[in-house]
Amino acid sequence: MNQRDLKNTIEQILDICRDSVGGYKTAAKNIVYKDLKALFVRIYQQRKLSIEELKSTALKLNIELETDRLVRGFFYRTWLPATANLASMPNEKLVEQSVNGEQVVIDIYSKALANPGLPRYLREILGEHQHSIKVAIRQLNALQPEVY
Repeated sequence: MNQRDLKNTIEQILDICRDSVGGYKTAAKNIVYKDLKALFVRIYQQRKLSIEELKSTALKLNIELETDRLVRGFFYRTWLPATANLASMPNEKLVEQSVNGEQVVIDIYSKALANPGLPRYLREILGEHQHSIKVAIRQLNALQPEVY
């Protein structure tokens, strides 16, 4: 994998992570249900750590990331802040939409991990991140019966 492709891969993952931090943080501020709020806070804090780890890895790889890059993750930028502000949005729908969004994140990670030229240590980092996203999906699904 050449440096340009590696940079694009890291930046794409950073984009969706930054976007999910913003979406979950906004949603957590507006949710009354304590367990869902706590889970959203935990998810966005975890994504913040993933961002820092990826930025650190990029530095080690001598990859200069674009600091003024626009966040392009459609899911978290559009629905989560909007639905978090709608008092009439049932928690079950918010959880369902969150699970769908997390699947988008999983797909982006899977695409990166499918590249055979991805350096081994970056593959390990992304694999750990993907595992934590899958755990978040399981936790969101576990909440569903309680929020209906």
